[in-house]
Amino acid sequence: MTREELSYEYAKKVPLFKRCIENLIQAIEVFLQENNVLYLNISGRIKEFDSFIEKISRKKYSAPFEENEDFCGIRIIVYYQKDIQIIQEIINREFDILQSTVKADDLGVNEFGYRSNHSTVKIKEAWLAAPNYRGLKEIKIEIQIRTILMHTWAEVEHKLAYKNKDQVPKELRRQLSILSAKFEESDDQFQKLKDDIERYRDDIKLSVESHGIVPEKSELNYDSLIALLDYYLRGYPRNRSTVITLLSRLNAEQLSIEDIEELLKKIQPYVSALNDAVFPNKNLHLTQATILSYADDIFNSYDPNSMYTDSRRKIVEEFKNKIKE
Repeated sequence: MTREELSYEYAKKVPLFKRCIENLIQAIEVFLQENNVLYLNISGRIKEFDSFIEKISRKKYSAPFEENEDFCGIRIIVYYQKDIQIIQEIINREFDILQSTVKADDLGVNEFGYRSNHSTVKIKEAWLAAPNYRGLKEIKIEIQIRTILMHTWAEVEHKLAYKNKDQVPKELRRQLSILSAKFEESDDQFQKLKDDIERYRDDIKLSVESHGIVPEKSELNYDSLIALLDYYLRGYPRNRSTVITLLSRLNAEQLSIEDIEELLKKIQPYVSALNDAVFPNKNLHLTQATILSYADDIFNSYDPNSMYTDSRRKIVEEFKNKIKE
């Protein structure tokens, strides 16, 4: 085909490529949400015509539209290395896989460089009956999965314009390799840190759920506070920003984790009545952190000259009197 003929065919297919990318991004977002996988970004791109022409010339394609496998590209950027494997399993399950490559596997033991998971896929037959996927049967899609640091390295490497290590001046190869190794080591350390944090949280949660107390010598921090709130105020909503604000207040008051446990035990018999007092005749619920802040006001540090509203001061005084009875 001539360049003009290729251009004409390419232009005809672009609307299909766009629809393919838009719908697959939406589908992948749903898959990740269903599997509780946090991600930084999911983006898509259509291979530009000039890049397409350069590739078919270099690859000597005889049937360029059938042989080219990356007209549609989708990139998923995640926070941690283990998420890559989780997403790869989702991709393997939800799409027809034509080819999969782990770029890190191409590196030698003493080599550093570009790392990413690449899969060339097609849409499953079952999807093609849906209006959004009609006409997309033959389109091949390249899906890349990277961590943030893998993506950062790839972008920097791209800006340096080196496609492989043989293009790098010898005097700069060691410097480039050291930098690449630091990115890889940092990725490993972030994953280890995440694993350690999850183990720490699990230990606290297990102790609280088993015995009603946090492990011995624990400190008051976000994780230990959440574990106690979930245990003593189960069924009440949690609000992250409210918990963080409350934690700052509790630390400023120099309360210990044992003090918090005692407060939660004291307020438990009054939680339902407190909720009704704050939200009379309304089907609303106090957050866990708000309940604990009321407990702190009632049992510890209530200051009538504080910035609280008159209604809150009235509720606090009412419950102080209830407790005395």
